Amino acid sequence: MNKYRNLRFFPILLTILLLEAACGSLSQPGKSSVETAAAKAAAAHKLNPLPDNHPLTNDDVDLYVSVMKAAVERVEKPDKEDRKAMDFLRQMNSGERSLPNRSQKALLTRGTELASADSAIARERGVAERYMAVKARIESTIGPLAGAGEQKTPDPRYASVRNADLALLEPRRAEIEPLQITMRNVLMPVHGSR
Repeated sequence: MNKYRNLRFFPILLTILLLEAACGSLSQPGKSSVETAAAKAAAAHKLNPLPDNHPLTNDDVDLYVSVMKAAVERVEKPDKEDRKAMDFLRQMNSGERSLPNRSQKALLTRGTELASADSAIARERGVAERYMAVKARIESTIGPLAGAGEQKTPDPRYASVRNADLALLEPRRAEIEPLQITMRNVLMPVHGSR
């Protein structure tokens, strides 16, 4: 089985995207250019989420930022019940554990949903597979959890990819890290929280 079989469609998709971008047919009223670019990137990469040997693109970072901003918007202004759910989730993650009763289980479920609001948004937009691959790459490169799951000796075959990813992400670190911290704070406070 040829692992590159889906790449045969890439030149066709790229040509279509370039033609549509030139004609403006992909722009959507009411959508920002970042959201439109993120949608274009997701459409172009639907067949192949993110190979390990390919660096991130600007469209990948735009997709990540767009989804994360929408998720942060959901969790920054919680209603009373959502606030209660997030507080309970933080309490459970701080070590104060006991077997939750029925109402606490509902809080735990809602808190977990809020903590993964970005995944839900990506699913709603139809870009979940690409988003999750991009998220894993970005969050292992910069942010509060960067390097947490890395091997002791990174695979040298991907050193150029890691370096390219870091070079792309570094100028946007100040934009990305606060989004990561806000979403992480749904679970538990981390260094750099407000």
